[in-house]
Amino acid sequence: LQKIKTAEQTLKPYEIVSIMFLLHNDAKKTFTDLEQYFKDGNSNLICQWCSDAIGSIDNWESKFYESIYLIKNYKLLLQFNIEAVNAVHQYNHGYLIPNVRVGLYKMCENLIGSDVEALLKKMGETELRYRNYLEIYLLKWISEEKLCIEDEINIRPLLDFLTIEFNGDNSIHKKTLAELLLGLQDSQCDDLMEKSLANEAYSIIDPNNIGFCLIINQKKFTPDPSNEGLQLNERIGTEKDCDSLERMLKMLKFEFEFVHNVASTNIRTTIQEKVKTHFKPNHSIFMLIILSHGYKGLIFGSDSKPVKITSIDYSLLLSELQGKPKVIIIQACQGDTYLIASKLVTDAPISVWPKDTIFCMATIPNFASYRHVEKGTWYIQTMCEVFEQHPDFELTKLLKIVQKRHSNQSVFNTEEKLRSMPEFHSRLEKDLYFTIRKVE
Repeated sequence: LQKIKTAEQTLKPYEIVSIMFLLHNDAKKTFTDLEQYFKDGNSNLICQWCSDAIGSIDNWESKFYESIYLIKNYKLLLQFNIEAVNAVHQYNHGYLIPNVRVGLYKMCENLIGSDVEALLKKMGETELRYRNYLEIYLLKWISEEKLCIEDEINIRPLLDFLTIEFNGDNSIHKKTLAELLLGLQDSQCDDLMEKSLANEAYSIIDPNNIGFCLIINQKKFTPDPSNEGLQLNERIGTEKDCDSLERMLKMLKFEFEFVHNVASTNIRTTIQEKVKTHFKPNHSIFMLIILSHGYKGLIFGSDSKPVKITSIDYSLLLSELQGKPKVIIIQACQGDTYLIASKLVTDAPISVWPKDTIFCMATIPNFASYRHVEKGTWYIQTMCEVFEQHPDFELTKLLKIVQKRHSNQSVFNTEEKLRSMPEFHSRLEKDLYFTIRKVE
């Protein structure tokens, strides 16, 4: 318990709120406790939950670890000797925390700004003090019997928000969530979903010209005079990734362009200029792939200067891309750069991305990704292989296959048994296919 107490002091307020929502046994008490926490700023709520759970809740430790995994605090999991790669398999399916809670938590993560205000208004809330901690309102509504996530319930105002897609880890289908939350009969669920089925997937306008992909390939790096201690090596092997990407994009019927060695100050303008020049009205999907060195939420320009990954979202706010699905793929480390094996070298969370965007990283935060000087990067090579093998699959399904291969196999089958785990975050509002979806 002392270890848990110490760990709790490192958590941010939104993490404490999310964990307590996922773990809570008594909504009214948890709501009151969180209100008190925001008044005095001292939290031992999680430690107290664990203390109370000993002897009364089976597998309480696993449930606690599952909540940490769900909020994606992989660094904290490591403090309990749980590697993220292992956690993916153990906690990725909501074994101990009910799916409906996971779904509501993900709803809280996806709703932002005006959407939050609209939901609070629908639920009759005038107190907006906790607008950045939506789970607190859910606990309040449960304690007021406006919402019950265990039995029959009365939360019709939430129905309008069930069209949010919970893609990524622990995804829950809209119909399943509607059944769980609303207690609807099958026929009612069918009626509810019928309205959205026609728009369930993004449309493909021209099956022979799916979209445009821009690949920014950073191979050579000039030193940054203002940071003499940083030495970024040439990314030997990146041309293998370019070859594989070209083959994959041709098979998927994308137009594409490679841009090499772009300085940090030119990355955003390059993206915007290429979109305006090459993204056509008959294109259905925009894809951006960046191959570079990186470090914890940063990528490096060819001038060895860092660029925040989150700043790329401003490059996507173009009229040409409005309403179009945007696939962002980053091959770079999010952890320390270091030599792993003779032919393996390493390359490095994300805030809110624009809607209709899915963001894919070669590795989870604080971990390295791997590049073979002869074979290319493990992430890009695996992704190309999976996409080529299953071109008709929905995108998030493809990305989960990539994750599974990474967790089950060592990097390029090396004897060192190195592991890596890619991740993705989705704000897509529909399913995304690279082909016209066949109606069964």
